[in-house]
Amino acid sequence: MRGAITLARSQAPGAAAQGRGADGAPVIQVDRLKDNLFVLRGGGGNAAVFVGSDGVTVVDTKIPGWGQPLLAKLRELTDKPVVRIINSHTHYDHVGGNVDFPTTVDVVAHANTKVNMERGLPPKGRKAGCLPTSSRPTVAGTSPSEPFKTG
Repeated sequence: MRGAITLARSQAPGAAAQGRGADGAPVIQVDRLKDNLFVLRGGGGNAAVFVGSDGVTVVDTKIPGWGQPLLAKLRELTDKPVVRIINSHTHYDHVGGNVDFPTTVDVVAHANTKVNMERGLPPKGRKAGCLPTSSRPTVAGTSPSEPFKTG
């Protein structure tokens, strides 16, 4: 059975500075939508997390420097490994944390996003060359469901 989920996102002015505690440490707030579906807030944007039978899928990895705090929070939620990142687009606040995830994780994006990242175009808002090859999409499609088609 397949389901569709629509996630709305918003970013308040100055959100990149938000999500830190009084000591300056990253703070990620967890909103549990279902037993296996979460929104993680803080760090300049939201990340959606789906815990499936094959492991964890993360939609967008926040701004640079927030990949490790995101991984730490995921370890609090489940002992399953991250198997997939879905990057909605190349803005730095959606792909910046990719670099902190294991190289075994599949990175999924639209075909246009994959091409831009392969060309070495920087995530919007950052300098060229800030996203290593291992953090770029390995799977791409032209429609939201295409990378997940089977048989």
